[in-house]
Parts: sequence; C-alpha cells; structure tokens
Amino acid sequence: MTATLDRYVKFVRSGDWSGWDPKVDVWPTRGVVAIPWMTSMLIHGPGDLLGEPLTFRADQKEWLAKWYEFNPLTGRWRFDEALKGEARGGVKTELAAAVAMAELDGPPGVRAKAPDIPVAAVSRDNADQLYSVCVAMAGGRGEVGDSCPLQGRFHVHEGEILSKEHPTHKIVKVASEAGSSHGGRPSLLVVDELHEVVGRKGDAITVLRKGLLKKRPRARFLGITTAGAAAGSDPASDADGLAWRLYLQGLRQRQDSDYKSRFFFDWRQASDDLDPTDPIDVAQGIREASGAADIAFDVEDRVADFLDDADKSDANIRAYWNKWQARSATGWLAKSPGAWTSALVPGAKLVDGQAIWIGLDGAISGDTMAVSTAGQYGEGQWLWGARVFDADEGGRRAINWKAVREHIVHLVGTYAVLGIAYDPTLLTQFVAQLEDDLGVNCIEVPQSVTRRAKIDEWARSSIVGGSVVHAGDQRLSDHVGAAQWRHSGELKVLSKKSSVGKIDALIACAMAHWHATSPATKSEKRPSKLRTYVIDT
Repeated sequence: MTATLDRYVKFVRSGDWSGWDPKVDVWPTRGVVAIPWMTSMLIHGPGDLLGEPLTFRADQKEWLAKWYEFNPLTGRWRFDEALKGEARGGVKTELAAAVAMAELDGPPGVRAKAPDIPVAAVSRDNADQLYSVCVAMAGGRGEVGDSCPLQGRFHVHEGEILSKEHPTHKIVKVASEAGSSHGGRPSLLVVDELHEVVGRKGDAITVLRKGLLKKRPRARFLGITTAGAAAGSDPASDADGLAWRLYLQGLRQRQDSDYKSRFFFDWRQASDDLDPTDPIDVAQGIREASGAADIAFDVEDRVADFLDDADKSDANIRAYWNKWQARSATGWLAKSPGAWTSALVPGAKLVDGQAIWIGLDGAISGDTMAVSTAGQYGEGQWLWGARVFDADEGGRRAINWKAVREHIVHLVGTYAVLGIAYDPTLLTQFVAQLEDDLGVNCIEVPQSVTRRAKIDEWARSSIVGGSVVHAGDQRLSDHVGAAQWRHSGELKVLSKKSSVGKIDALIACAMAHWHATSPATKSEKRPSKLRTYVIDT
C-alpha cells in the first residue's frame, strides 16, 4: 500500500500520469475540488437547517471522493452509474441534490458540458422533495433570503431551474407517476427512492436511464434509496424493480474481486444475524444501516420506535435496517403465508344467474383498471374473480373503457348483479353512466381510512378464515401477493404506494366481498328496490 501511495504522490506532483495503471494504482478524484465548492457555495434545504452552509459527514465525503474518481489518461469518470442505499434519515436527498447542483454550476472538471439534469422520482412527493432541495441551493424563491451564495444565478420555476448565463443549462423535475417525462439529452439523471421504480408507474424513469448513454456517452446515473418493501427474484426478472436489479448486481460485484464494472455500489444495511426484538441488536443494526446514526438522529429514539409496535416490525426492518425482505415475510398476509394458496379451487366458477357483487378499482396513474366479482360458492364460501384491463392492451396508451363497459354488461347479462361497489376517486362519471344505462345498483365506497381499514381487514380475515376461494387467476394472485399494509395511527389499510406491484384487483374484490358478506353492511342504507337486468349481448 505504501508503494502504491508513493506512486500516486509522484503522479500528482509531476502531473505526468503516463504509466498509471487503473488495476493497481490509486484513482485520482475531482472530489478534492467538488467537496470544497459544495460546502462553500451550497446551503441546506428545507428543514431545521434551511439556509445554513452545507456540511457533510465523513462517510459522505468518502462517497463523494469515490463518485468523482476519474481516469487521468482519458479524463472519463470511473463510474457511469451509482446506487446508494441507506436507512431512512441518512440525508441522502441533500447529498444527491448537491451532486446535481455541482453538475449544473460547479467548478471546472465537475460541471458538465451543457448540463441537462433530470431530478426524478416515481411519486410527486419524492420528486418535489428532491427538487425543493435543489431550489433552495439555487437561491430559492424568497424562502432562503440572502444566505445562499448562488443567489441570483438562476431562474427558478415550478419545475425547472435555468442558468441565467446559459439558459439551456438546467435542472428539471420529473415525477413518473404524474406522467411527466424528459425528452432532452441528460448529462446526469438523479432518482430519489429508486425502489419505487417498478412496472409502468416507473416507465418515464426507466426510459430515461436506458437512453442515457445512447444519447450522451459520458452521461451518468445516480439512484438513492432505502430498501424496497419486498425483495424480488434471484436472478432478477423483468418484473423486478430497478433498485432490486442493481442491488443484486452490486452484491455480485462485492463477491467477485475481478468483477469489471463502471457501477458504484454503496449499500449499508444491518447484519443478518441481528435479533429485531433485542434492543442492543436493534441499535447495532441502526448504526450499521446509516452513517447518520448518532449525528442526524438519536439512535435510542429510533430503537424505541422500532420496538414500539410488533405489527410494524417488517416496515421498521426496511426503513431503519435498510434490509430487503422476502415477499412472504412482508405482505399483508405475512402472518398466514399459505392462506391464499390454500384458497385455490381449480376450475371453480360462478353459476349463470346466481347473485353476485361487482367491485371496480383503477390506478390513479390510469394504467390499470380491475373489474372483480364475489359470489357464493358452496356452504359459507365466496368465490373471487377478476379481469384486469391494462392501458397498453392492443397497442393503446390508455384504458379501453369501451372494453371495460362491455365486460360489465356481460356480467350483468350473465348473473344477478346485486350491486357494483366502486372507488369514487376516478370512477364516478363512468359508474353514473352505467347506473343510468343498466339500472344496476351502484354504491360509492368512501375512501376514508376508517372505512378502508374495515374493508381490508374483513378481506384478510375472510381469506385466512377459509371463506374466500379462487380459481387460480394469475393476475388476481399477483395483485394479492403484491399487497402491503400502511399504518395510519392505530389502523392499517392496504397501500398502493407501499405495495410491490399492482393491487387494483384485490381492492376491487375486497369492496365486492364487503358488500356481499360483511355483517356491517346490514345496517347500511340500501335502495328500496334492487334492480337487475338481463342484457342481450
């Protein structure tokens, strides 16, 4: 090691890097100019330290030095891509925002040529959070006063930060879930909470990343995240999220000393042999999972929160220990992992003319729509079924509402439909037309936490108790398997945001099942006449 350092010092002092060998020699880093620039020119974003000069922990400085390593013979960055994984509260978002600002307006050698920087996330909230830190560092919109050294250098807008000196140099906010995208030639793509980039809701980010190096050979990608709610498959499949795929790549890289990659993998998590019920082990895991422990947050407070509620153990292991968990350990049926499999009745089907309820639920992103059914099957059991409509069926980029309506018409014509339970968030107008045209009793299901908690728990207890059966439809099983709880005070509800895939078919089944079977619905107001019509299809 001493000889290697001596060679490095010789290279630096002479400025002559001929003979430098990337396999054995120390890589030079532009972190030596990037870090001083960041701490002198940038400020902390929204929070208790808003407006104060930006500071870094020792582990963050080490990360930045590694990120900015470069080949002295070619000038090219050592890494094209990076995944930084750390427990909640690790101040990852500010670190990523600082990298974006240095790329936009930093010192020579760090600042990109013609910087075009999307700062992105799947959800609006996370995209707003990352972008708001960049906004503060760029001088804000009045909320930071004169504390920002970069004040006056940018035009700061709702979704763009533009250099006044070079108007094409910019940072752009992208929220994939909201349908926003970026059509430029990014120099750097920064993504917050990368574990959310799963399926169609992460399409805009996935497309951006795939096109980076094709459009600009020296473009780079930085993903920051905590562990996702559930692990994917190993080896990873196309259905697994981007963070999981990069995580597996990073593990292989760690295990293979000869692994050649331009991928920078920095992942902190608790050791596998720790006991999540032991306070000493919990504290150790928290410290292992974040360099911010005892600095940005109090470990003892976090231990108390970790141990406070056994029902939140899975969520705490993910958030505070930064550990992926097997889906069977994290799903809403985790305490009864074989319940859905036990509910399988191959070939089960409803009988023409029998009474059923229909449930309707769709994704707010507009990419899926589920029509589910619940009808009695044998003594004390109810058969669930579902048809899921995707926005890309038949080459479309939107739900085929005509096909959805035709399917419902078919159900109304085949069975005695007692009612349609639906989520009013997106479907009020569609359902109103159905009610007028078909004369079917339609019931709006309030989306309050109190009501959702009752419906979701009734669905869970019905599955676990054996009163729900299914015929093995893969889409319905996928939606049931992807579901995760979200805690809201003392209550818990199924959460689309926390789940590891689509759950619309499950939500629709739960609403139909609730109205078909729950004792609580007996006292709910009903129309004086339930009308069912046979439609000639």
